[in-house]
Amino acid sequence: MAGEFVSFSIGEDSVVIRVSFPHDLSAWEQERAAEELIGAAEAAARRVAVVDLSGVETANSRFLGALLSLLQK
Repeated sequence: MAGEFVSFSIGEDSVVIRVSFPHDLSAWEQERAAEELIGAAEAAARRVAVVDLSGVETANSRFLGALLSLLQK
């Protein structure tokens, strides 16, 4: 599965989720990226998942806030 910001691949024993986007995304784009990540995680729910956030700039606090908000729902 691949979205604009999130992609994942399913291996035999794991799922690797990669998140990557530039630091200058709008709040709406960051929220959409967080929703893509949640969708990827839900699709892989029965697998061991490794989430690679190395492509996310630390300045993306809105993305991280949106992600935490979605995870708490």
